[in-house]
Amino acid sequence: MHPDFKETELYNFYINDKLSIVDIAGIKNTNSKEISRYLHKYNIPIRNRSEAVALSWSMNKRIFNTKQKKGKESPQWKGGKIKMNGYVMIYNKNLKQKYEGEHRIVWEKHYGKLPKDFVVHHLNGVRDDNRIENLSAFSKSKHPHNTFVNILKERIRFLENQVRGT
Repeated sequence: MHPDFKETELYNFYINDKLSIVDIAGIKNTNSKEISRYLHKYNIPIRNRSEAVALSWSMNKRIFNTKQKKGKESPQWKGGKIKMNGYVMIYNKNLKQKYEGEHRIVWEKHYGKLPKDFVVHHLNGVRDDNRIENLSAFSKSKHPHNTFVNILKERIRFLENQVRGT
C-alpha cells in the first residue's frame, strides 16, 4: 500500500466520489484486498452487494450521458505506451492509426527514416526487446528469410567453416 494513502483520501474516493473498491485499487496501483483491509481498518462502511450493483447502474448511466474523455484526459491513460501482439506501441497523435512500434522509433532515432518497404526485425525474436543492438532493418521481401533461426544457422555455418579452415 502507498504510504501517502490517508483515511480521508480513502473516505473521499469510496463515499463521496462513490468509486468501487476495484476502481480505487486501480487508481492506487494496488489490489482490491488491500483496499478492503484499509476500509475495515478505518471503519469505513463497506457497501453490500445490492448497494454496489445499484450504484454501478447509476454510475454507468452518468458515464453514458457524458462525453468520454480521450487521450491524456482519459482515466485509462497509461502514459501513451501499450503492448499489442507482444510489441511495445507508442502513442502518436499525428498518425492516422495513433500508435507506432517502439522498435521502429528506436531504429529511426539511430539510423534515420526507414524506407517505405522496410521492416524492423528483432534479432533475438523477443518483440519487446527494443535495444538498438537487437534491431535490424530488412526489405519486406527479404524479411521472412532472415528470421532468428535462419540468422543462427548462417552463423553456425560461418563458424563451422572457420573451424575447418576454409
